[in-house]
Amino acid sequence: MTRERQLALALGVGGALGVLAFVATLEPIAGLGVFAVAVGLYWLWNAPVRTVYLALMAAGLMVENPHERPWSGEWRTPWAALGEVLYSSLQHTVPVPGLVLTGMETVLLALVGLVLVRKAWALKLDPPPLPSPGVLRQALLLSFATLLALEAWGVARGGDLKHSLFQMRTLLFTPLVAYLGLYALRGPKDVLVLGRLLVAAAALRAVLGAYFFYAVARPAGILPPYVTTHTDTVLYVLAAVFLIARWWEAPSARRLGELAGAGAFVLLGLYLNDRRLAYVTLMGCLAALFLLSPWNRARRFVTRVALLSLPLLLGYVVVGWSSSAKVFKPVQAIRTVVAPAEGGGGSSADSSTEFRFQENFNLVQTWRANPVLGAGFGHEYHEVIRLPDISRFMPDYRYQPHNGILWLLGIGGLLGFSAMFLFLGVTAFLAARAYHAAVRPAERAVMLVGLSSVIAYLNQVYGDMGSQSYTSVWTLAPLVAVVGQVAMSSGGWKEAPRVAPRAEAGGEVTA
Repeated sequence: MTRERQLALALGVGGALGVLAFVATLEPIAGLGVFAVAVGLYWLWNAPVRTVYLALMAAGLMVENPHERPWSGEWRTPWAALGEVLYSSLQHTVPVPGLVLTGMETVLLALVGLVLVRKAWALKLDPPPLPSPGVLRQALLLSFATLLALEAWGVARGGDLKHSLFQMRTLLFTPLVAYLGLYALRGPKDVLVLGRLLVAAAALRAVLGAYFFYAVARPAGILPPYVTTHTDTVLYVLAAVFLIARWWEAPSARRLGELAGAGAFVLLGLYLNDRRLAYVTLMGCLAALFLLSPWNRARRFVTRVALLSLPLLLGYVVVGWSSSAKVFKPVQAIRTVVAPAEGGGGSSADSSTEFRFQENFNLVQTWRANPVLGAGFGHEYHEVIRLPDISRFMPDYRYQPHNGILWLLGIGGLLGFSAMFLFLGVTAFLAARAYHAAVRPAERAVMLVGLSSVIAYLNQVYGDMGSQSYTSVWTLAPLVAVVGQVAMSSGGWKEAPRVAPRAEAGGEVTA
């Protein structure tokens, strides 16, 4: 069947089903939704998987999730409705009971099905996937299988099914999206595509945040508690690392101009995000970049500048340690991490820090109850220390604690936690190998971003529920895939060809 006939069939069937949905529900949105699904399926069937994958990544990074209450819940962007479709259960968008998957999850699962159909029927709409390390594929499959096993284990032990599905759904889609990336992405060809997507999304979020804060909130007399969301932290950090790494690997006036121009938007985003975790994570990523790279021109230049400016830096830290001025925000971030109990006794920040300490203690005690196998999903953490009741704001707070690392240790124990996150260690290892083996500066720069994505993800999971956001999925999983592909194409990771032994007439076996 030609594509023209396929399109006509999709429009006809979609229109008929849309009319039936409208008649059955008397809801115009139901009819339009069914028609849009039919057209979307037609596009999905004919589009290259790479195109759909990158479109989903762009949407995942640029369209806000309404459940994270962006802009403090005080403003909506023109495309906020798209966010509701992507991140809410479809039964809220299309009034048909039982559609519990979100729009994003539905398209991702449809993409998996599409890949299987094209492989089974040998359809030539996609080029063959690039080689990828078997150890990475196995680690991703192990993570996926472990999460399913912990779901079954937790529910079998009396866990709440509804809460368990909410706890593990984004964790489950992380290795799935990474594995899809191994099929869809083109390794060296896509390194700059991913980096530029990160920068574009960070710049867009920063501009929207500035518009909300200065053009919407201030004129209305609103002092929002936050501007951009917690998970935007990872996006801003990785965009900054990409811009710095591009100049770092190929210092030039052009790269410096890109760093200064696009970097201004990223810095604006970091400022509006206003979270100490962002500064701590950025410093950790830049430290990894500095230590991993050879003594090139950029490293020598930065080292000289740092040594010459050391007295000024020390003075900046000493003066800023006890100051609340915004110019000393990085120093304040370091101070709250190194000495969180200092200054401002009784403040809301101190109360929040104390709550986190006590919550962490409870999470450790929960882990100690099942140190090897864990409790599985669907269980609350043990409240050994009675915490202030925050159920008014977070009814399910004992199912979703802030510190995801300690929480997942309690969920999976040492075995489950290790199997769940083994792919992160494999990714970091392959990124380091590929970085030293790659020849193109762009590939080396994105290997640094890939390593930074692991650092940023773990920091966000440890610091603030980073495992529960699709922003975290899209800032990690595609980079995991590209790291694996570049590790193979650059020679940073080599595998023996899988050729079956052949028996010769004389009885000898040769490869």
